[in-house]
Amino acid sequence: MNRLFRAIMFLVIIGGVLVGGASELLRSEITRVADPDTEATVEFTVEPGMTVSEIATSLERAGLIRQPLLFRLLVSRQNAGDKLQAGTYTLSPSMTMSQIIATLRTAPSFEEVQFTIIPGMRLEEVAEVMADVGLVDDPQEFIEVASDATPFKENHALLESIPEGQGLEGYLFPDTYRVRANATVEEVIERILTDGFDANFATFETEIIAEGPDGNPPTVHQIVTMASIVQREAANDQEMAHLSHIFWNRL
Repeated sequence: MNRLFRAIMFLVIIGGVLVGGASELLRSEITRVADPDTEATVEFTVEPGMTVSEIATSLERAGLIRQPLLFRLLVSRQNAGDKLQAGTYTLSPSMTMSQIIATLRTAPSFEEVQFTIIPGMRLEEVAEVMADVGLVDDPQEFIEVASDATPFKENHALLESIPEGQGLEGYLFPDTYRVRANATVEEVIERILTDGFDANFATFETEIIAEGPDGNPPTVHQIVTMASIVQREAANDQEMAHLSHIFWNRL
C-alpha cells in the first residue's frame, strides 16, 4: 500500500513539474519577439474581412511573429477576435505578440483611402483613379513615375525583363487596394506591385509555353505583353485562351 501511495505521489509530482515546465515554456514563447535587436519597422495592412488566421499568417510572412498558432490562441484568450481593425499599421519585429494585438485593436492614426484598378485599365486610366481618390493632384504625376520601371526593379525581380526606359503598363494588377492618404506615388506603386503583381503572378496556372519568339522560354515581360494584347482583343473571357494559343503559335 505504501509503495502504491509513493508511486502515485511520484506521478503527481512529475506531472506537476511537466505542467509547470510546459506553462513556463508557453509563456516564454508568447513573450518572445521575432527579432529583439532590430529597430526596423514594417508597414502591415489588415484588409477588411480578414480572419484572425489570415492575419496571423500574414504577420509571420512579414517577419513580425514566429508562431501563428500562438498568436491565434492569444487573440482568443484576450477575446480580441472581433476587435482587430482593418487598416495599415507600423509594426516592428521587436514587438511582442501582445503589443501587436493591442496595436491592431486601435484604429490606425492616419487616414486611408481605397481604390480599385479594373482589368484592362490603361496607365492613363489608373492615373485618373489616383486623382479621383486624392492620391495625386494631377494624373500626370502618377504617369511620370509609372512610365519608368527601372527604379522599381531592385525590389521586384519579376520586372527585370522590362526593357530600359519602359513603364509599368500591364504590371499594375487589377484589384482593390488600401493605402495611406498621404502616401507618395512611389509608395502606392510599390503596394500595387507587391500585393498585386508579385503576389498573383506566382499563382497563375497557365499552360507552359516551350518557346518564345526568340526560341527561348518567354520572359515575364513577353507574357505580360501577350496578356495585355489578348485582354484588348478578346470579346469575352472564354475567348482569351483561344486567342492566346493562336498568338503564341504565330510567334
